[in-house]
Amino acid sequence: MNRLQITNLSKTYPNGVRALDNISLTITNGMFGLLGPNGAGKSTLMKTIAGLQAADTGEIFFNEVNILQQPIFIKKQLGYLPQEFGVYPKLSAYQLLDHIAVLKGLPATARREQIPALLQQVNLYQQRNMEVHSFSGGMRQRFGIAQALLGDPHIIIVDEPTAGLDPEERSRFNNLLSEIGENIIVILSTHLVEDVRSLCTSMAIVNKGRLIAAGAPDAFIDQLNGYIWRKFINKEELSDYQQNHRIISTQLNAGKLLVHIHNHQHPGNGFQPITPHLEDVYFSQLLNTNNHE
Repeated sequence: MNRLQITNLSKTYPNGVRALDNISLTITNGMFGLLGPNGAGKSTLMKTIAGLQAADTGEIFFNEVNILQQPIFIKKQLGYLPQEFGVYPKLSAYQLLDHIAVLKGLPATARREQIPALLQQVNLYQQRNMEVHSFSGGMRQRFGIAQALLGDPHIIIVDEPTAGLDPEERSRFNNLLSEIGENIIVILSTHLVEDVRSLCTSMAIVNKGRLIAAGAPDAFIDQLNGYIWRKFINKEELSDYQQNHRIISTQLNAGKLLVHIHNHQHPGNGFQPITPHLEDVYFSQLLNTNNHE
């Protein structure tokens, strides 16, 4: 069982932005969702775990080794798919994977075994001789997973992997991630709540550099059961409802505004109870954080 232990991690950039504020997390094998809005500190945390930048304070242990002091240890066991990655022009998928495998230190025998197998796994073997720069967005992301899997890593980090993918490609990509996450740590950093709900057995929500919740998605949803209500209102009524109710989300639907509120008792006034979703957990937690500032 792999174990990543993050303790009191903080990072402030030269411009004064506190990207990480005393983050503590424990992550073990399986799919772990790191959820938060853009600018929440997710990418900073991923880069720090990957050894791409230093923290100001705190510790990160991976399998009992302090990887802030020994970053080479994690890099030898890490697969990383950043939000955006460039590719060399004129190189086929096979050639580029071979080049990356050489950079990772894989011997020739291992490269010959792993590269065809990985291309099969991500359903790109038939396209192995195509230039990667010509791939569609979904194909590029699957190629990104293939390169992240080179060398049999014990931990994989994927940063906003399904942004820009169509629904079919996103489903295919998520199924691939789910298979991979059975025996190693896969950290999925995203702002798409539905990806975390469908893939992850544990999760954390970060906002403005701070950890605001951590646990199992189902447990969070159960905590809100019976406390989420919805109602369609006219758009011009929103300010009145905001004064009288704890609105956690709004969505425009056929000219009407659908509002979700969090309340421990029936609010009356035409509100109907609903079964909560992870989106309700997410927006409720963000609202708690913003109200306490």
